[in-house]
Amino acid sequence: MIELLGLGKKHGYAPLQAAAATALATGCGDVAALRYPLSGGTSLPPPLDSCDLGGLARCERPFRGFRIMTNCLTSASVAT
Repeated sequence: MIELLGLGKKHGYAPLQAAAATALATGCGDVAALRYPLSGGTSLPPPLDSCDLGGLARCERPFRGFRIMTNCLTSASVAT
């Protein structure tokens, strides 16, 4: 609550009220949901730049747990 008062003092109470109305309309009650639009954030995050993984590319492989889960689901559907 005190952080909200600080945001109102820093950014103005009308923008704070608008940010609070938007956050509550979307079902979010966290202070970060108010701080983000007040700090100039947009609703869409900036696009990520792709980068060269270099030596890390050798570690790239399918997630083992997914393969096990898929095998379990396949064997369960065959058994029924």
